[in-house]
Amino acid sequence: MNQMLVFVDSERPDTYLNSVVHNLRSASVTTVRFVHVYGFPGDASLPTPSGLARRTLTSTLQSIESLARRAEYTQADGMVVPLGSHNGSLSNDEVKAFYQPVDGRPVNYRSEEVHYGELRQFLRGVRREGGQHVIDVTGCRKRFFGDLIALGVVDGLENIRTFDLLAPMNFSEPWKMLLHELSAAPSKSFEYVDILETRIMIDCSRAVVIRAPRLRYASMIALALAIIGVALNAYFGLDSLQAKWVNVLAQFSTFAGLCFVFFPPRNV
Repeated sequence: MNQMLVFVDSERPDTYLNSVVHNLRSASVTTVRFVHVYGFPGDASLPTPSGLARRTLTSTLQSIESLARRAEYTQADGMVVPLGSHNGSLSNDEVKAFYQPVDGRPVNYRSEEVHYGELRQFLRGVRREGGQHVIDVTGCRKRFFGDLIALGVVDGLENIRTFDLLAPMNFSEPWKMLLHELSAAPSKSFEYVDILETRIMIDCSRAVVIRAPRLRYASMIALALAIIGVALNAYFGLDSLQAKWVNVLAQFSTFAGLCFVFFPPRNV
């Protein structure tokens, strides 16, 4: 199963629209799950499930349908704006053609409310389900970023992405920040960034692994076996079977330790 998880914290569908459309157009996503995390420690505003994930999913699908079938954009104040070449880069029919493959695609849409205390177990379950996944944090509360990055480093969570707008903000004409306009721009106007694959993040992940118990244990075992090997060589001679086996084990432990340094796994 190839799935997309969208973490939501706002009622506005525009926050998630670009990410959902981008993934449905460019990836073999079969399931889209809108996830709202509640019960964050110290946050009295959302101590219980609020239905935010369901409402946001519904409004996002309505926006896709409106764009695909009528080339219409609904502003935050409820005003409906017909889109076309008079107020954008694409004609009315081109706007509809851009979104129709997404609107007509058979996708399993789900909404879920997850307590903060169960977030780690929930994401581990996503990994156990297998298949490919993308975790979209474009509309996620910034307070969760540290948690998700930690889970990426420690639990092997991968493909945590955010839709990064490179074009200037245009709040007077917000439909010009939608994906069909960004894709038609003459220069690169957005990136869908994996926040775990930046240069600093990769270096820091390696540093965490170097300090992790597995590497320390591998280093200690390699050192102990090397000492034993030297002792056996001195006592039995270089050609003894015991010394040869201990030397092989010491070399294997050293190799394993080096693998932790140069090819650090996420789940340490």
